[in-house]
Amino acid sequence: MMNLSKEDIENRFTINEYKRYNNELRSKYNALSLEHSRVLKQQEGIIKSQVELKTREIRKELKEKDKIIDEKNKEIEALKEKIVKMQMKLDTDLTNSGIPTSKTAIGKKKYIPNTREKQTRI
Repeated sequence: MMNLSKEDIENRFTINEYKRYNNELRSKYNALSLEHSRVLKQQEGIIKSQVELKTREIRKELKEKDKIIDEKNKEIEALKEKIVKMQMKLDTDLTNSGIPTSKTAIGKKKYIPNTREKQTRI
């Protein structure tokens, strides 16, 4: 057997303690590293699901707004047609309505077209 001094024995014991402590730290680091990876994946999954949910909500809102816009456009077109019809009624007078001059309202000037052609005298 080797004769070890007291200092050698203390150093070996200390070195063994450091090795054991180092192994414990590595083990804890590996465990924490795995936990960190798991948490990151879980966070990514949560974020992805939140983005998908918000995207669905936005698409739903857009569809509803598109329906409202389509309804308003149809209403606008109907009103435009109504305006055109009313304008046509306003634009009719004795010259384009086919009403005889005898039916002209009192106080309105009668329009009597002159259909005679002028003859030149020789």
